[in-house]
Amino acid sequence: MEIYENTTIYITCPAGKVSGGPELLHQLCSELLRRGLHAFMWYPNAEADKIPQPKVYRKYLVPTAEVLSDRPENIVILPETMGEIYGHLHEIAKSSGG
Repeated sequence: MEIYENTTIYITCPAGKVSGGPELLHQLCSELLRRGLHAFMWYPNAEADKIPQPKVYRKYLVPTAEVLSDRPENIVILPETMGEIYGHLHEIAKSSGG
């Protein structure tokens, strides 16, 4: 999978969930940012009137994206628990766990 100068990496995470998996996803986003990459947390199941990121993960200082740009130069990381999203994305490069 190629990373270009204009690549955005979206790390998909269930909104409002606190467990080891979502924490690891936030740590991954933090590390990608530390390495100078353009990365965001994406919570596709977030309710419009609620903040999707639990307070416990705010320490990672990661930005969130409200929408995903389904373009070939971008990358989305999907946890195995959110595989249903896979078929709705057409252009973006996909990486899934599990």
